[in-house]
Amino acid sequence: LQVEFQYDDISGEELRAIFHSYRQKKTYHRLNDGSFLDLTDEMFVKAAELLENMNLSYRDFDKNGVLKIAKSHAVYLESTPQELGFEVIKGKHFTAFLERLHSPEAQNYQVPEKIRIELRGYQKTGFSWLRMLSDNGFGGILADDMGLGKTLQSITYMVSVLENETFTETPFLVVCPTSLVYNWLDEVENYAPHLRVKIIHGTPEERRAVLTDSEACDLYITSYPLLRRDLSLYETKQFHTVFIDEAQFIKNAMTGNARSVKALHAKTRFALTGTPIENSLS
Repeated sequence: LQVEFQYDDISGEELRAIFHSYRQKKTYHRLNDGSFLDLTDEMFVKAAELLENMNLSYRDFDKNGVLKIAKSHAVYLESTPQELGFEVIKGKHFTAFLERLHSPEAQNYQVPEKIRIELRGYQKTGFSWLRMLSDNGFGGILADDMGLGKTLQSITYMVSVLENETFTETPFLVVCPTSLVYNWLDEVENYAPHLRVKIIHGTPEERRAVLTDSEACDLYITSYPLLRRDLSLYETKQFHTVFIDEAQFIKNAMTGNARSVKALHAKTRFALTGTPIENSLS
């Protein structure tokens, strides 16, 4: 997202210097024309608050006073600046982007005909939500209760992406507990048997052979323990989407599971879980 602040006739470059002065806790800033700007002015304080809430500072302004910020701040910027009293001008692409985020079902993503089961209404919504997030550069957490079809929604997403995107060499990856590796394989064979699947298991040599094989593959499936052991083999692998199943396994950011998953290279990442976890910031 691109964001600009306009404040009287002050140039973008000078705005950067003003925010720098504010960060240094100065109460006034001397402008290039020799006049002084009161840094305790309410609107300027609120502008600085906006930046701080998005973990931004004066360093993030380019020489023209323009901010390039992550799209994850879009919903925050949708209403907060106006609530703080700013006059806000939104570009048409930004408005359309927000509409897509708020209404995934309106994107008219069609369930692929190759899926061998009729999806329920909420599963169609979940599948559309996954597609919408991926198409807009986001990941997400699919937190349906156990037994409601998170695996089916994920498989439907993969088939849909394969049918609608032009890439051919970037596979999907599922990381799950050891006990669920073959459950994933069974689900794929039931609902989308045309997908080319490889299970990463066996001896270290066998696992290396699977990951380095030049034969085309749509989906790799591995377990948390094997991912930790094989992490060096993934350094040069690029995935379209990584699915982290039973994602409570990575709730502790200091564990090997979490560090291994976060080291993977992927365009999109989705966490899947039906297990409530304790309510904490970490």
